[in-house]
Amino acid sequence: MEQAHKSTLSRIGHSLKVLIKYLWNTFFFILGGIALGFIPFSIFEYSLSFSELDYLEIIFLLAFIVLTRNYLSQARSLQTKAFKIVYSYLIPQGYLLAVWAIASITLYEITQENFIYEPILDIAYSLSILAVIVITKTKTNRVALSTPKEQIKLETTQDDL
Repeated sequence: MEQAHKSTLSRIGHSLKVLIKYLWNTFFFILGGIALGFIPFSIFEYSLSFSELDYLEIIFLLAFIVLTRNYLSQARSLQTKAFKIVYSYLIPQGYLLAVWAIASITLYEITQENFIYEPILDIAYSLSILAVIVITKTKTNRVALSTPKEQIKLETTQDDL
C-alpha cells in the first residue's frame, strides 16, 4: 500500500516538474519571439528606409541575416523538424532578453538614470544577439556530431560483407 502511495506521489511530482518545465520553455519561447520580432522596429525607428540606418545597423542586419541563414541551412541538413529548429532558435533569444531586462532594471535601480537609449547598449545588445545565434549554431552542431548516422550505416554494411 505504501509503495503505491509513493508511486502516485512520484507520478504527481514528475507531472508537476514536466508542467513547470513546459511553462518555463513556453515563456522563453514567446519572449524570444518578441525579442526578435521587435528588431525591425528598433532599427527602423522613424521610417522604413535604408537612408536612416547607421553603418553599424547595416552590418548588424547583414550579419543577422547571414547567421540566421547558416543556422537554418545547418539545421535542415541535420534533418531537424521545423518546430525544433524554431524552438531551439528562439529560447536562447528569450533568455538573452530576460538577462538584458534584469540588467537594465538593476542598472536603473542603482543609478536612478534611464540608460535604455544609450548607443553603446544598442551595440552591445546587437552583438549579444549575434553571439547567441553563433552559440546556438555550435550547440546544434555539437549535438548532431555526437550521433553520426552515416557512420553507423557504413559500419553495419561493412559487417554484412
